[in-house]
Amino acid sequence: MEGVVTYSGSALTMAADKFNGSGTAANWNLNIVGEPGAGDMSSANYGSEYVGHEDAVKSNLQIPRRYIGFYNGQQSGQHDIGVAVGSSYLAFGRAGLPSPRSAYATTYKDSSGKICPCPVAVGGKTYVYYEGWDGTHKSIFLEIYGSDGGLLEHILEPVILYSNVGSSNSVARPAVIYEPSDVAAPFKMVFSRANTGVNCTDLFAATSLDGVNWTVDSTKVLTISSGWESTYLETTGRLVKDGSTYRLFYSGHNGSYWQSGEMYKTGTFSGAGWTKNANNPLVGPRGGYDIALTADSAAGSKTVKVANSALFDVGAPIAVYSAAGGYQLNRIAAIPDATTLTTLYTWQGTYTTAGSAKISQIHSRSVELCEVWYEDGKWRSILTCFQFVNGVVVETTGYAETASLSTPFTILPAEWPLPLNSKLTTFDQNSAENLKFVRVQ
Repeated sequence: MEGVVTYSGSALTMAADKFNGSGTAANWNLNIVGEPGAGDMSSANYGSEYVGHEDAVKSNLQIPRRYIGFYNGQQSGQHDIGVAVGSSYLAFGRAGLPSPRSAYATTYKDSSGKICPCPVAVGGKTYVYYEGWDGTHKSIFLEIYGSDGGLLEHILEPVILYSNVGSSNSVARPAVIYEPSDVAAPFKMVFSRANTGVNCTDLFAATSLDGVNWTVDSTKVLTISSGWESTYLETTGRLVKDGSTYRLFYSGHNGSYWQSGEMYKTGTFSGAGWTKNANNPLVGPRGGYDIALTADSAAGSKTVKVANSALFDVGAPIAVYSAAGGYQLNRIAAIPDATTLTTLYTWQGTYTTAGSAKISQIHSRSVELCEVWYEDGKWRSILTCFQFVNGVVVETTGYAETASLSTPFTILPAEWPLPLNSKLTTFDQNSAENLKFVRVQ
Protein backbone atom coordinates (compact mmCIF):
# COMPACT_ATOMS: atom_id res chain seq x y z
CA MET A 1 0.00 0.00 0.00
CA GLU A 2 0.99 3.62 -0.53
CA GLY A 3 -0.60 6.66 1.04
CA VAL A 4 -0.52 9.26 3.79
CA VAL A 5 -0.31 8.37 7.51
CA THR A 6 -1.68 10.67 10.23
CA TYR A 7 -1.77 10.21 13.99
CA SER A 8 -3.88 11.28 16.92
CA GLY A 9 -2.68 10.31 20.38
CA SER A 10 -1.63 6.64 20.20
CA ALA A 11 -3.59 5.92 16.97
CA LEU A 12 -2.09 5.87 13.46
CA THR A 13 -4.40 6.18 10.47
CA MET A 14 -3.33 5.42 6.86
CA ALA A 15 -5.30 6.75 3.89
CA ALA A 16 -4.10 4.48 1.03
CA ASP A 17 -4.28 5.85 -2.51
CA LYS A 18 -2.47 2.88 -4.14
CA PHE A 19 -2.66 -0.76 -3.22
CA ASN A 20 -2.30 -4.30 -4.54
CA GLY A 21 -3.08 -7.63 -2.88
CA SER A 22 -4.15 -8.07 0.78
CA GLY A 23 -2.79 -8.82 4.25
CA THR A 24 -3.41 -8.69 7.98
CA ALA A 25 -2.24 -6.01 10.44
CA ALA A 26 0.81 -8.08 11.44
CA ASN A 27 2.09 -8.11 7.83
CA TRP A 28 2.77 -4.41 7.48
CA ASN A 29 5.90 -2.30 7.92
CA LEU A 30 5.80 1.50 7.65
CA ASN A 31 8.50 3.39 5.76
CA ILE A 32 8.74 7.09 4.95
CA VAL A 33 9.02 7.48 1.17
CA GLY A 34 7.63 10.91 0.33
CA GLU A 35 5.19 11.75 -2.43
CA PRO A 36 5.97 10.43 -5.96
CA GLY A 37 6.76 12.84 -8.77
CA ALA A 38 4.14 14.21 -11.12
CA GLY A 39 2.16 11.26 -12.48
CA ASP A 40 4.96 8.76 -11.75
CA MET A 41 6.08 9.47 -15.33
CA SER A 42 9.67 10.51 -14.58
CA SER A 43 10.94 7.13 -13.37
CA ALA A 44 13.48 5.35 -15.55
CA ASN A 45 11.51 2.15 -14.89
CA TYR A 46 8.17 3.61 -15.92
CA GLY A 47 6.01 0.89 -17.45
CA SER A 48 8.39 -1.91 -16.43
CA GLU A 49 5.57 -3.60 -14.51
CA TYR A 50 3.94 -4.34 -17.88
CA VAL A 51 6.86 -6.42 -19.19
CA GLY A 52 5.63 -9.96 -19.78
CA HIS A 53 2.02 -8.82 -19.64
CA GLU A 54 1.83 -6.77 -22.83
CA ASP A 55 -1.11 -8.68 -24.33
CA ALA A 56 -3.19 -8.33 -21.16
CA VAL A 57 -2.43 -4.60 -20.95
CA LYS A 58 -3.42 -4.04 -24.58
CA SER A 59 -6.59 -6.06 -24.06
CA ASN A 60 -7.53 -4.06 -20.96
CA LEU A 61 -6.91 -0.81 -22.86
CA GLN A 62 -8.86 -2.18 -25.84
CA ILE A 63 -5.89 -1.76 -28.17
CA PRO A 64 -6.52 -4.11 -31.11
CA ARG A 65 -3.88 -6.48 -32.33
CA ARG A 66 -2.47 -5.89 -35.79
CA TYR A 67 -1.04 -8.57 -38.05
CA ILE A 68 0.71 -8.04 -41.40
CA GLY A 69 0.46 -11.16 -43.55
CA PHE A 70 2.19 -12.17 -46.77
CA TYR A 71 0.78 -14.78 -49.12
CA ASN A 72 1.00 -15.84 -52.74
CA GLY A 73 -1.69 -15.99 -55.38
CA GLN A 74 -1.60 -17.28 -58.90
CA GLN A 75 -3.40 -16.69 -62.13
CA SER A 76 -2.75 -18.72 -65.28
CA GLY A 77 0.10 -20.46 -63.48
CA GLN A 78 1.93 -17.21 -62.63
CA HIS A 79 2.52 -16.49 -58.95
CA ASP A 80 2.87 -13.16 -57.13
CA ILE A 81 3.10 -12.14 -53.45
CA GLY A 82 0.36 -10.08 -51.84
CA VAL A 83 -0.02 -8.34 -48.48
CA ALA A 84 -2.92 -8.92 -46.08
CA VAL A 85 -3.76 -7.25 -42.77
CA GLY A 86 -5.91 -8.26 -39.82
CA SER A 87 -6.70 -7.63 -36.17
CA SER A 88 -7.04 -11.41 -35.74
CA TYR A 89 -5.01 -14.28 -37.17
CA LEU A 90 -8.34 -15.79 -38.26
CA ALA A 91 -9.52 -12.81 -40.34
CA PHE A 92 -7.19 -11.22 -42.88
CA GLY A 93 -8.17 -8.73 -45.56
CA ARG A 94 -6.27 -8.11 -48.78
CA ALA A 95 -4.08 -4.98 -48.72
CA GLY A 96 -2.50 -4.96 -52.15
CA LEU A 97 0.22 -6.26 -54.43
CA PRO A 98 3.25 -4.08 -53.63
CA SER A 99 5.88 -5.69 -55.87
CA PRO A 100 4.21 -7.32 -58.90
CA ARG A 101 6.39 -9.08 -61.45
CA SER A 102 4.52 -7.30 -64.24
CA ALA A 103 5.92 -3.97 -63.01
CA TYR A 104 9.57 -5.05 -63.12
CA ALA A 105 11.71 -2.68 -65.20
CA THR A 106 13.62 -5.57 -66.73
CA THR A 107 13.90 -9.35 -66.47
CA TYR A 108 15.23 -10.75 -63.20
CA LYS A 109 15.74 -14.23 -61.78
CA ASP A 110 12.29 -14.06 -60.16
CA SER A 111 10.41 -12.60 -63.14
CA SER A 112 8.50 -15.83 -63.81
CA GLY A 113 7.07 -16.34 -60.33
CA LYS A 114 7.19 -15.38 -56.64
CA ILE A 115 5.82 -17.80 -54.06
CA CYS A 116 5.98 -19.01 -50.44
CA PRO A 117 6.82 -15.79 -48.54
CA CYS A 118 8.33 -16.11 -45.07
CA PRO A 119 8.22 -12.81 -43.11
CA VAL A 120 10.56 -12.19 -40.17
CA ALA A 121 10.48 -9.15 -37.87
CA VAL A 122 13.92 -7.51 -37.72
CA GLY A 123 13.94 -4.36 -35.65
CA GLY A 124 11.25 -2.08 -37.07
CA LYS A 125 11.30 -3.80 -40.46
CA THR A 126 9.99 -7.04 -41.92
CA TYR A 127 12.34 -9.21 -43.98
CA VAL A 128 10.31 -11.33 -46.41
CA TYR A 129 12.16 -14.30 -47.89
CA TYR A 130 10.53 -16.07 -50.80
CA GLU A 131 11.04 -18.49 -53.66
CA GLY A 132 11.57 -16.88 -57.05
CA TRP A 133 11.45 -18.58 -60.45
CA ASP A 134 13.15 -17.64 -63.71
CA GLY A 135 11.17 -20.12 -65.79
CA THR A 136 13.73 -22.92 -65.37
CA HIS A 137 15.31 -22.61 -61.92
CA LYS A 138 14.13 -21.53 -58.47
CA SER A 139 16.25 -19.48 -56.05
CA ILE A 140 15.63 -17.73 -52.71
CA PHE A 141 15.10 -13.95 -52.64
CA LEU A 142 14.56 -11.17 -50.11
CA GLU A 143 12.32 -8.10 -49.99
CA ILE A 144 12.28 -5.67 -47.05
CA TYR A 145 9.05 -4.07 -45.84
CA GLY A 146 8.11 -1.51 -43.21
CA SER A 147 5.98 -2.39 -40.19
CA ASP A 148 2.95 -1.09 -42.12
CA GLY A 149 3.42 -3.63 -44.92
CA GLY A 150 4.83 -1.10 -47.38
CA LEU A 151 7.71 -2.20 -49.63
CA LEU A 152 11.04 -0.58 -48.75
CA GLU A 153 13.57 -2.51 -50.83
CA HIS A 154 13.71 -5.33 -53.36
CA ILE A 155 17.07 -7.15 -53.32
CA LEU A 156 17.72 -7.75 -57.02
CA GLU A 157 19.82 -10.90 -56.84
CA PRO A 158 18.98 -14.11 -54.95
CA VAL A 159 20.31 -14.41 -51.41
CA ILE A 160 20.71 -18.14 -52.12
CA LEU A 161 21.23 -18.94 -55.81
CA TYR A 162 20.26 -22.45 -56.93
CA SER A 163 23.70 -23.14 -58.46
CA ASN A 164 25.50 -22.34 -55.19
CA VAL A 165 24.07 -25.41 -53.47
CA GLY A 166 25.88 -28.38 -54.98
CA SER A 167 24.39 -29.61 -58.24
CA SER A 168 20.97 -28.14 -57.53
CA ASN A 169 18.50 -27.18 -60.21
CA SER A 170 16.34 -25.31 -57.69
CA VAL A 171 16.29 -24.12 -54.08
CA ALA A 172 12.93 -23.13 -52.63
CA ARG A 173 10.48 -22.71 -49.74
CA PRO A 174 12.58 -20.73 -47.20
CA ALA A 175 11.71 -21.18 -43.50
CA VAL A 176 13.57 -18.46 -41.58
CA ILE A 177 13.99 -17.43 -37.94
CA TYR A 178 15.75 -14.35 -36.51
CA GLU A 179 17.56 -14.65 -33.15
CA PRO A 180 19.25 -11.34 -32.27
CA SER A 181 20.82 -12.92 -29.15
CA ASP A 182 23.05 -15.00 -31.44
CA VAL A 183 25.41 -12.21 -32.50
CA ALA A 184 27.44 -14.44 -34.84
CA ALA A 185 24.54 -15.84 -36.87
CA PRO A 186 21.17 -14.36 -35.89
CA PHE A 187 19.49 -15.43 -39.16
CA LYS A 188 18.78 -19.15 -39.62
CA MET A 189 17.04 -20.92 -42.49
CA VAL A 190 15.94 -24.35 -43.64
CA PHE A 191 15.05 -24.63 -47.33
CA SER A 192 14.12 -27.25 -49.92
CA ARG A 193 16.35 -28.37 -52.79
CA ALA A 194 15.80 -30.16 -56.12
CA ASN A 195 18.68 -31.81 -57.97
CA THR A 196 16.67 -31.98 -61.19
CA GLY A 197 13.50 -30.16 -62.16
CA VAL A 198 11.71 -28.07 -59.55
CA ASN A 199 10.18 -30.72 -57.26
CA CYS A 200 12.30 -30.85 -54.10
CA THR A 201 13.57 -34.01 -52.40
CA ASP A 202 16.06 -32.67 -49.81
CA LEU A 203 16.16 -30.10 -47.01
CA PHE A 204 19.24 -28.00 -46.13
CA ALA A 205 20.16 -25.52 -43.37
CA ALA A 206 21.87 -22.13 -43.70
CA THR A 207 22.95 -19.26 -41.43
CA SER A 208 23.64 -15.55 -41.93
CA LEU A 209 24.98 -12.56 -40.01
CA ASP A 210 23.11 -9.89 -42.00
CA GLY A 211 20.22 -11.78 -43.60
CA VAL A 212 21.64 -11.24 -47.10
CA ASN A 213 24.85 -13.29 -47.24
CA TRP A 214 24.19 -16.91 -46.33
CA THR A 215 26.40 -19.93 -45.55
CA VAL A 216 24.81 -23.27 -46.45
CA ASP A 217 25.60 -26.35 -44.37
CA SER A 218 26.58 -29.24 -46.67
CA THR A 219 24.89 -31.79 -44.39
CA LYS A 220 21.29 -32.49 -45.35
CA VAL A 221 18.62 -31.88 -42.76
CA LEU A 222 16.37 -34.49 -44.40
CA THR A 223 15.86 -36.41 -47.64
CA ILE A 224 12.83 -38.28 -48.99
CA SER A 225 12.18 -41.67 -47.40
CA SER A 226 8.95 -43.64 -47.48
CA GLY A 227 5.28 -43.42 -46.62
CA TRP A 228 3.77 -39.94 -46.41
CA GLU A 229 7.05 -38.22 -47.47
CA SER A 230 8.16 -40.64 -50.17
CA THR A 231 7.99 -38.42 -53.27
CA TYR A 232 8.72 -34.77 -52.43
CA LEU A 233 9.69 -32.59 -49.44
CA GLU A 234 8.93 -28.93 -48.79
CA THR A 235 9.75 -26.43 -46.03
CA THR A 236 6.39 -24.71 -46.44
CA GLY A 237 5.93 -24.43 -42.65
CA ARG A 238 7.69 -22.38 -39.99
CA LEU A 239 11.06 -22.74 -38.27
CA VAL A 240 10.32 -22.10 -34.57
CA LYS A 241 12.53 -21.75 -31.48
CA ASP A 242 10.95 -23.53 -28.50
CA GLY A 243 13.23 -22.95 -25.50
CA SER A 244 16.57 -24.46 -26.58
CA THR A 245 14.93 -26.58 -29.29
CA TYR A 246 14.48 -25.70 -32.96
CA ARG A 247 11.27 -27.07 -34.46
CA LEU A 248 10.77 -27.30 -38.21
CA PHE A 249 7.27 -27.82 -39.61
CA TYR A 250 7.59 -29.30 -43.09
CA SER A 251 5.53 -31.11 -45.74
CA GLY A 252 5.82 -34.40 -47.57
CA HIS A 253 4.13 -35.77 -50.67
CA ASN A 254 3.17 -39.44 -50.99
CA GLY A 255 2.56 -39.44 -54.75
CA SER A 256 -1.07 -38.32 -54.40
CA TYR A 257 -1.28 -35.39 -51.98
CA TRP A 258 0.61 -33.31 -49.38
CA GLN A 259 0.63 -33.70 -45.59
CA SER A 260 2.74 -32.08 -42.87
CA GLY A 261 4.84 -33.08 -39.89
CA GLU A 262 7.49 -31.76 -37.52
CA MET A 263 11.14 -32.42 -36.73
CA TYR A 264 13.33 -30.95 -34.02
CA LYS A 265 16.92 -30.32 -32.96
CA THR A 266 18.21 -29.16 -29.57
CA GLY A 267 21.37 -27.09 -29.20
CA THR A 268 23.48 -25.59 -32.00
CA PHE A 269 21.67 -24.94 -35.28
CA SER A 270 23.08 -26.96 -38.20
CA GLY A 271 22.09 -29.49 -40.84
CA ALA A 272 22.94 -32.54 -38.72
CA GLY A 273 21.11 -34.10 -35.80
CA TRP A 274 17.44 -33.49 -36.57
CA THR A 275 14.86 -35.95 -35.23
CA LYS A 276 11.46 -36.60 -36.79
CA ASN A 277 8.38 -36.39 -34.60
CA ALA A 278 7.27 -39.96 -33.95
CA ASN A 279 3.63 -38.88 -34.42
CA ASN A 280 4.06 -37.60 -38.00
CA PRO A 281 2.16 -36.68 -40.07
CA LEU A 282 0.50 -34.10 -37.83
CA VAL A 283 -2.10 -32.91 -40.35
CA GLY A 284 -3.66 -34.29 -43.52
CA PRO A 285 -6.84 -34.28 -45.63
CA ARG A 286 -10.26 -33.99 -44.04
CA GLY A 287 -13.67 -34.24 -45.72
CA GLY A 288 -15.09 -35.39 -49.04
CA TYR A 289 -13.07 -34.99 -52.25
CA ASP A 290 -14.52 -35.17 -55.76
CA ILE A 291 -17.87 -36.53 -54.48
CA ALA A 292 -20.61 -37.02 -57.10
CA LEU A 293 -23.96 -35.31 -56.60
CA THR A 294 -26.88 -37.75 -56.35
CA ALA A 295 -29.51 -35.21 -57.44
CA ASP A 296 -29.55 -31.96 -59.38
CA SER A 297 -28.91 -28.65 -57.56
CA ALA A 298 -30.92 -25.91 -59.24
CA ALA A 299 -29.84 -22.30 -59.59
CA GLY A 300 -31.22 -20.27 -56.68
CA SER A 301 -31.34 -23.26 -54.33
CA LYS A 302 -29.23 -24.00 -51.26
CA THR A 303 -29.38 -27.80 -51.36
CA VAL A 304 -26.80 -30.41 -52.39
CA LYS A 305 -27.56 -34.13 -52.33
CA VAL A 306 -24.72 -36.64 -51.81
CA ALA A 307 -24.50 -40.31 -50.90
CA ASN A 308 -22.88 -39.64 -47.51
CA SER A 309 -23.08 -36.21 -45.86
CA ALA A 310 -20.86 -37.42 -42.98
CA LEU A 311 -17.86 -36.70 -45.24
CA PHE A 312 -18.48 -32.97 -44.80
CA ASP A 313 -18.34 -30.43 -41.96
CA VAL A 314 -20.66 -27.58 -40.99
CA GLY A 315 -19.06 -24.24 -41.80
CA ALA A 316 -16.52 -25.69 -44.23
CA PRO A 317 -15.82 -24.02 -47.58
CA ILE A 318 -16.77 -26.16 -50.58
CA ALA A 319 -16.51 -26.07 -54.37
CA VAL A 320 -19.15 -27.48 -56.72
CA TYR A 321 -18.34 -28.07 -60.37
CA SER A 322 -19.45 -29.98 -63.45
CA ALA A 323 -18.05 -31.47 -66.63
CA ALA A 324 -19.06 -28.30 -68.48
CA GLY A 325 -16.26 -26.44 -66.68
CA GLY A 326 -15.92 -23.80 -64.02
CA TYR A 327 -16.80 -24.01 -60.35
CA GLN A 328 -18.54 -22.08 -57.60
CA LEU A 329 -17.39 -21.61 -54.02
CA ASN A 330 -19.84 -21.88 -51.15
CA ARG A 331 -19.98 -22.87 -47.48
CA ILE A 332 -21.93 -25.55 -45.63
CA ALA A 333 -24.53 -23.95 -43.36
CA ALA A 334 -26.10 -27.19 -42.06
CA ILE A 335 -26.19 -30.95 -42.54
CA PRO A 336 -29.86 -31.83 -41.96
CA ASP A 337 -29.65 -35.55 -42.72
CA ALA A 338 -27.42 -38.37 -43.96
CA THR A 339 -27.60 -37.34 -47.63
CA THR A 340 -28.24 -33.58 -47.62
CA LEU A 341 -26.05 -30.48 -47.36
CA THR A 342 -27.55 -27.01 -46.93
CA THR A 343 -25.33 -24.23 -48.21
CA LEU A 344 -24.89 -20.69 -46.92
CA TYR A 345 -25.38 -19.05 -50.32
CA THR A 346 -27.62 -19.85 -53.26
CA TRP A 347 -26.20 -21.47 -56.40
CA GLN A 348 -25.71 -19.23 -59.40
CA GLY A 349 -25.95 -22.10 -61.87
CA THR A 350 -27.60 -25.50 -62.06
CA TYR A 351 -25.44 -28.53 -61.32
CA THR A 352 -26.78 -31.81 -62.66
CA THR A 353 -26.00 -35.49 -62.32
CA ALA A 354 -26.18 -35.75 -66.12
CA GLY A 355 -23.40 -33.14 -66.23
CA SER A 356 -21.28 -35.20 -63.80
CA ALA A 357 -21.52 -32.52 -61.10
CA LYS A 358 -19.23 -33.03 -58.10
CA ILE A 359 -18.43 -31.39 -54.78
CA SER A 360 -15.20 -31.12 -52.78
CA GLN A 361 -14.59 -29.76 -49.30
CA ILE A 362 -11.66 -27.34 -49.36
CA HIS A 363 -9.63 -29.36 -46.78
CA SER A 364 -10.14 -32.67 -48.54
CA ARG A 365 -6.98 -33.10 -50.62
CA SER A 366 -3.56 -31.57 -49.88
CA VAL A 367 -3.31 -29.91 -46.45
CA GLU A 368 -0.06 -28.38 -45.16
CA LEU A 369 1.02 -26.60 -41.99
CA CYS A 370 2.11 -23.11 -43.03
CA GLU A 371 2.28 -20.42 -40.32
CA VAL A 372 2.83 -22.20 -36.97
CA TRP A 373 3.12 -20.65 -33.50
CA TYR A 374 2.45 -21.41 -29.82
CA GLU A 375 -0.06 -19.25 -27.97
CA ASP A 376 -2.37 -19.65 -24.95
CA GLY A 377 -1.42 -23.28 -24.34
CA LYS A 378 -1.85 -24.47 -27.93
CA TRP A 379 0.16 -24.95 -31.09
CA ARG A 380 -1.73 -23.09 -33.81
CA SER A 381 -1.40 -23.14 -37.58
CA ILE A 382 -2.72 -21.35 -40.63
CA LEU A 383 -2.99 -24.10 -43.22
CA THR A 384 -2.43 -24.23 -46.94
CA CYS A 385 -5.18 -26.28 -48.61
CA PHE A 386 -5.25 -27.02 -52.31
CA GLN A 387 -6.76 -29.32 -54.89
CA PHE A 388 -7.57 -29.51 -58.58
CA VAL A 389 -11.16 -28.54 -59.35
CA ASN A 390 -12.14 -29.18 -62.96
CA GLY A 391 -8.53 -28.70 -64.03
CA VAL A 392 -8.24 -25.42 -62.09
CA VAL A 393 -5.85 -25.29 -59.14
CA VAL A 394 -7.82 -23.97 -56.15
CA GLU A 395 -5.47 -22.98 -53.31
CA THR A 396 -6.53 -21.35 -50.06
CA THR A 397 -6.11 -21.17 -46.28
CA GLY A 398 -7.45 -23.06 -43.27
CA TYR A 399 -6.81 -23.26 -39.55
CA ALA A 400 -5.85 -26.05 -37.13
CA GLU A 401 -4.60 -26.38 -33.56
CA THR A 402 -3.34 -28.92 -31.02
CA ALA A 403 -2.51 -28.82 -27.32
CA SER A 404 0.57 -31.01 -27.84
CA LEU A 405 2.81 -32.07 -30.72
CA SER A 406 2.34 -35.64 -29.52
CA THR A 407 -1.13 -35.55 -31.09
CA PRO A 408 -2.26 -34.45 -34.58
CA PHE A 409 -3.57 -30.97 -35.29
CA THR A 410 -7.36 -30.66 -35.33
CA ILE A 411 -8.73 -28.79 -38.34
CA LEU A 412 -11.44 -26.28 -37.49
CA PRO A 413 -13.33 -26.42 -40.80
CA ALA A 414 -15.33 -23.22 -40.33
CA GLU A 415 -12.24 -21.01 -39.97
CA TRP A 416 -11.06 -19.44 -43.24
CA PRO A 417 -8.34 -16.85 -42.47
CA LEU A 418 -8.03 -15.49 -46.03
CA PRO A 419 -11.03 -16.55 -48.15
CA LEU A 420 -10.96 -16.81 -51.92
CA ASN A 421 -13.09 -14.43 -53.95
CA SER A 422 -13.70 -16.06 -57.32
CA LYS A 423 -15.80 -13.09 -58.46
CA LEU A 424 -12.71 -10.90 -58.78
CA THR A 425 -10.36 -11.43 -61.73
CA THR A 426 -7.29 -10.62 -59.63
CA PHE A 427 -3.92 -12.34 -59.33
CA ASP A 428 -5.34 -14.32 -56.37
CA GLN A 429 -8.74 -15.21 -57.84
CA ASN A 430 -8.23 -18.98 -57.54
CA SER A 431 -5.23 -19.00 -55.22
CA ALA A 432 -4.51 -17.28 -51.91
CA GLU A 433 -2.20 -19.61 -50.01
CA ASN A 434 1.01 -19.94 -47.99
CA LEU A 435 -0.07 -17.15 -45.62
CA LYS A 436 2.45 -16.22 -42.92
CA PHE A 437 2.40 -13.13 -40.72
CA VAL A 438 4.29 -10.89 -38.31
CA ARG A 439 2.51 -9.27 -35.42
CA VAL A 440 3.22 -5.52 -35.37
CA GLN A 441 0.89 -4.50 -32.50
